Amino acid sequence: MTQNPGPNTNPNNNSNPVEKSNSITFGYSGTEDRIWVRMLLISKGEVRFWISRRLTKAVYDGMAGLLQKSKVIEGKELDSEALEQHLKAEFFELSLSTFDPAPPPPTSSPNQTPSNSDSPNASEFIGLCHSVTLTSGDKWLMSFTTKGVDYQLVLERRSMLKVFIGLLKTSANAGWDVPKTHSWIYY
Repeated sequence: MTQNPGPNTNPNNNSNPVEKSNSITFGYSGTEDRIWVRMLLISKGEVRFWISRRLTKAVYDGMAGLLQKSKVIEGKELDSEALEQHLKAEFFELSLSTFDPAPPPPTSSPNQTPSNSDSPNASEFIGLCHSVTLTSGDKWLMSFTTKGVDYQLVLERRSMLKVFIGLLKTSANAGWDVPKTHSWIYY
């Protein structure tokens, strides 16, 4: 897991092809004891992959750290105490939001893809994700790398907090021990 706090940092210094996404959904599979990720791609397809408990914890820690360091909110620079209060209120508000229900978990085994994968709207299950890069700035970037492709989600800071809450709730519902690393995080 890589974390880049600067807005002008390019987290993808490699030559991996990039697929942009406009949506992300998390779910838990008890049979795999992994979280599955579903991303709707701008190219009108979708991709699904697993993230392990260990990688989920690293993503959680990275996102919490970046959110804690984002001192400029709505154009105002906040001191540490004001930021803590703002995050607490924002976390509370967004955690009460209605999240879209998660679609069913992937049914393909990690070594298979659906037979209709040539269709542009096909859902391709590509196995286990091996790294995630997070970048904060004017826009926030989550980049999941698997099978030599970077699947990127670009969001506003508030939307990234909602993604963070979704991942946190999925981890908590899975019964995974998720440490409360900051006082504004609760579930």
